[in-house]
Amino acid sequence: MSSTISHLDKINQLIASFDLEALQAFHSVSMTKQFKKGSFLLRAGEVCQYSFLLQSGIARKFIYEQEKEITTEIYVEQDLAVSFYGYVFQKPSRESIECLTDVTVQMTSYRGFQDAKKGFQPGWSWIY
Repeated sequence: MSSTISHLDKINQLIASFDLEALQAFHSVSMTKQFKKGSFLLRAGEVCQYSFLLQSGIARKFIYEQEKEITTEIYVEQDLAVSFYGYVFQKPSRESIECLTDVTVQMTSYRGFQDAKKGFQPGWSWIY
């Protein structure tokens, strides 16, 4: 648990230190998009190429296990919806992320973020 808190502290410190140039770089690799209820932000077996910051609505992350859907997370406004493994390692995800209501998200491209953060090394080097 302490390593998770330490990691979150680092993220919060980094965000607080963003100047206008860093914020513009981040926004240049992000876009706002709306999804209808029942839409999928990510399907199991796909590589998670975006992180999704929910601006409105509700979504869930779930896995299929023994022919059943098992919900592992519920996302609401200001939550970050992502398949951590699929996003960080750019490998097919085990999880699906489904919109339970109409949802508006800020999508951030994994590849775009990786390219953008190169200009801000070493401060961003540890961020996925």
